[in-house]
Amino acid sequence: MTDESRDPVRSARAVTDADEAEARRLRDSGLSQTQAAAHLGVSQPDLSRASRRWGLSWWPAPIAGQVQAERLRLARQELAEAALTDALEIRKRLWDKGLEHIATREGVETVETELPSARAVSDLSNAIERLTRVATHAADDASGHTEAAVSMLDALARGVRATVARWDEGGEDERHD
Repeated sequence: MTDESRDPVRSARAVTDADEAEARRLRDSGLSQTQAAAHLGVSQPDLSRASRRWGLSWWPAPIAGQVQAERLRLARQELAEAALTDALEIRKRLWDKGLEHIATREGVETVETELPSARAVSDLSNAIERLTRVATHAADDASGHTEAAVSMLDALARGVRATVARWDEGGEDERHD
């Protein structure tokens, strides 16, 4: 047995243009260039040269990009859910009766108020603004993805807009949840 027969680089066949479709399929399935070369029965350096000629990039791997995109989509979904939870909790707190300290001639009086404090209104406004930005951004990002993601985010954005519109019209019928 000669050294040449044991060396896979020297014993591999030459890469042909007929290998391009198979090389693309292997790359799209997530195989590395070395794994694809072994599968095709060619040397990795030869496959690398042919890949450049074909305009085929092996890095970053397409699967890694999909995994990262999925991770970002899930993070955006969690952020949207957290923003919605914050807005709902602040909304519930908004209509809690509060105590206000008023200075009078007789001294400081503590009065129970039914109106929300300016701080609570400001917190709710900021929470709704954050929620709207997150939902809009997530819906924009999801426009190129699956229909399920688009419909979920679209429903979330419609719900936020409807709730804000109801509040703007003075329909506070749900304020004591």
